[in-house]
Amino acid sequence: MRAAFRKISLQIKQGAVAEWSGRGLQNLVQQFESAQHLRAKDHLRFFNYKMMTKYSRWIGLAGFVLLLLACFLPWTWHEDIQKSFTGFYSENNIYGRPAKFLLIAGGLSALFSVLPVVWLKRVALFMGAINIAYAFTVYIRFSSCYQGYCPEIKIGLPLMLFSTVLLFVAALFPSGKVKADPEKTETPPTTITEP
Repeated sequence: MRAAFRKISLQIKQGAVAEWSGRGLQNLVQQFESAQHLRAKDHLRFFNYKMMTKYSRWIGLAGFVLLLLACFLPWTWHEDIQKSFTGFYSENNIYGRPAKFLLIAGGLSALFSVLPVVWLKRVALFMGAINIAYAFTVYIRFSSCYQGYCPEIKIGLPLMLFSTVLLFVAALFPSGKVKADPEKTETPPTTITEP
């Protein structure tokens, strides 16, 4: 009870109750500076830009390792033919080998997002977006039903999708500082003054 009373009295002193009741607009100078006493919650600061860029190279590395692991794990189990499909194997190669493209695009995305060149970071974002879009199509293709039979989804297929999302997040928040191009930096003209 005392804590609630202290909170209300603090709000009254800072003017929040006056603004809420409609009397806060009498002081016209402060009408646009309302709620100065509010602070961001500490638990909301977990996902900020600086933190994401600080750990993005590790997020990209973890995403690529998970993608590599997921491509060799079973993706679906087909009871009718008694076989499990992976990213590199499907019966009669009916679904192709999507793990090849996923690993190449994911590896390039993870590598380019770490390098300190602007256009490589943009290519990494593009490759991450292409990779996640392709991963969604592969997920739908492998998990869809055929001839009245629906395959059982194994751990590799959702792990593949999750790892491509991690790679995209790492490319979205690239780490490191970008080096300036020495040819494009302008140097101020030097003037020589004679005594």
